[in-house]
Amino acid sequence: MSLETHEREMTLSERARDAVVDAGQLLMSGFEWWLLRSSEIPTTPFLDRGDFPWADTLEKHWHDVRAELDAILDRREDLPNLQDILRDVAPISRDDRWKTFFFSPTATARTPTAPVARTPPRCWTPSPAW
Repeated sequence: MSLETHEREMTLSERARDAVVDAGQLLMSGFEWWLLRSSEIPTTPFLDRGDFPWADTLEKHWHDVRAELDAILDRREDLPNLQDILRDVAPISRDDRWKTFFFSPTATARTPTAPVARTPPRCWTPSPAW
């Protein structure tokens, strides 16, 4: 123990925790590096509109997408709360106001609008059944 800084020596548990945190940060750093290198989308600050040919269809049919959203929101109470799907957000989402809906071509109870269904599969997120 240093008399000048009055710091105590870390316990074995504290040192182990720090080692695990450091290892986790190294793993995440490696994963992020791999993810950036394997992305099909450029990692430049500005993206070329030509890389997303399906975006024009979505923009042209935004009214259809909005109409579907309005229909979904008519059943808002049936939508899952975000914290029920992602436990990590529970501290910031403790009420029933932050709802979640995932557009998915594999959803059985809901079929997304045609413009959304024509977006590439990598843009989809698994949809909970509702």
